[in-house]
Amino acid sequence: MRIVQSIILFLIFVVALAFAVINADAVKIDYYVGSIEMPLSVIVVVTFALGAIVGLLVSLGRMLGLKRELNQVRRAERISQQELTNLRSMPIRQDH
Repeated sequence: MRIVQSIILFLIFVVALAFAVINADAVKIDYYVGSIEMPLSVIVVVTFALGAIVGLLVSLGRMLGLKRELNQVRRAERISQQELTNLRSMPIRQDH
C-alpha cells in the first residue's frame, strides 16, 4: 500500500511540475489597492493552499463537535456497562 501511495504522490508531483513549467508566464492580478505580477503556477499553488486552509478551518468546528459527542457517548456506554455488571452480580430474588 505504501508503494501505491508513493507512486501516486510521485505522479502528482510530476503533473504539478509539468504544469509549473508550461505555465511559467507572469500573470497580472489586479485587486482593490494595487496589482501584482506572478507566475500562474505560483498563483494556483497559493490559491490551492488558501482553499485548503479555509476548508480545514471551516470543518474544524464540526470535527470538535463530533469529538465532544463521541466522548459523551463513550461516557454513557461506560456507565451502562458498569450498571450491567452490577445487575449481573446481584443475586436473583424469588418472592413466592
